[in-house]
Amino acid sequence: TGKSGVENAMNCKGLILNSFNQTKTLSNIKKILQENQIKKFYLQGEDWDILREIEKSENLEYWKLLEKQKDYCYLSPWELINKYKISKRVAKSACYSLMFGISFFDFFDIEKAKVLDQSEFLRLASIYPKFVSECDTNPPLKKK
Repeated sequence: TGKSGVENAMNCKGLILNSFNQTKTLSNIKKILQENQIKKFYLQGEDWDILREIEKSENLEYWKLLEKQKDYCYLSPWELINKYKISKRVAKSACYSLMFGISFFDFFDIEKAKVLDQSEFLRLASIYPKFVSECDTNPPLKKK
């Protein structure tokens, strides 16, 4: 676009947040998270797997994602592959995935989260009733 990486990132973020704000399901989830003061987050899916490869860690932190937007939303996929040694698949969608993650963290007021590997998540979920020790599978219900 001829714009800086941050300008490109902000344009993308605006579109994503607009979409989030129009989705009733996400707004309801946000309300539940706020009411229950949930602070630990576990994520799974293709965009999160891409961010795990970009971060080279399963632990995602909001401020680290923000630092990456300058390059990842400005450099071409080929430049990203050469500079950061990421796969072609990740490089092609790096800006969108990064901005999706940042927008998601903004929308839900998340500071950090852990990306769960799909095969491990499914294996553990099928065997154990409580697959991640920090997760409470029976959270207290709020009385109205």
